[in-house]
Amino acid sequence: MNIYVDGSCSGNPGPGGYGIVGFDDNGKLSFCEQRRFDKTTNNQMELMACLCVLEVFGTHTPIVTVYSDSSYAINTLTNWKNNWK
Repeated sequence: MNIYVDGSCSGNPGPGGYGIVGFDDNGKLSFCEQRRFDKTTNNQMELMACLCVLEVFGTHTPIVTVYSDSSYAINTLTNWKNNWK
């Protein structure tokens, strides 16, 4: 399954939200979610989208591939987390 996530806000902090779409291996839409928040930041929304994917698909088999345009979210979940206390 391929999942695409994105988050944004206006004002930073300000109103924002995230969106997630997931496609099965045949390219068929199989998951879609969006959520809005009144006061947030862009980075919070990028991470919230990824967190939602982990909550829904964390133990999903076969492997889920997540795509994001946020280097902040990608680095948080792959590189930086290992050095945090």
